[in-house]
Amino acid sequence: LLGASTPTSTPVGSGAFLNNAPDVRLGFVEQDVTCTVNTRLAALIMERKYGLRVTTSAYPDVDALFKALSAKDPTQRVDLTFCYRDPTDRTVRQRYFSYTDFIGSGYLVDDSGRYVIVSNSNVKAPLERSNACLYQFLNRMNWEDGLTFNGGVLQAQEVPKWYEENLVHIDRWASCD
Repeated sequence: LLGASTPTSTPVGSGAFLNNAPDVRLGFVEQDVTCTVNTRLAALIMERKYGLRVTTSAYPDVDALFKALSAKDPTQRVDLTFCYRDPTDRTVRQRYFSYTDFIGSGYLVDDSGRYVIVSNSNVKAPLERSNACLYQFLNRMNWEDGLTFNGGVLQAQEVPKWYEENLVHIDRWASCD
């Protein structure tokens, strides 16, 4: 993992996102391995399937992540996170409720709860209008089968290889009606 106590950014792809913004900003909690893997896989799918430039930023905890997710300044905010765990993170989200929206109803369940995509509230509607296929993918995202690699739980460094070996699944997930 990135190991920084403050947000760090890593460019992942190329393209454009919403409102002529240069990229999609994804935030994750660096100590949450599942969250990190989910974010890296989603970033790779966004880059390769949707032609977007994705920046990922690591945060030390859920509160710091949601503070960035709720930022009003588009250059300072995180657009999406794949790291909200219900019910574990409910109290944190309640503090930022008016600045955030759910996308879908959850895409993965593990021992810590149900992982749900959360967006900055200024991002969801423009995303739905301007990139309907990506929005549809996010809304239908369901990794309930589990992300396994070589018989074990997928780790962040294994994401690119897993992506290449599971293109059939990814193509199905990313298909657009």
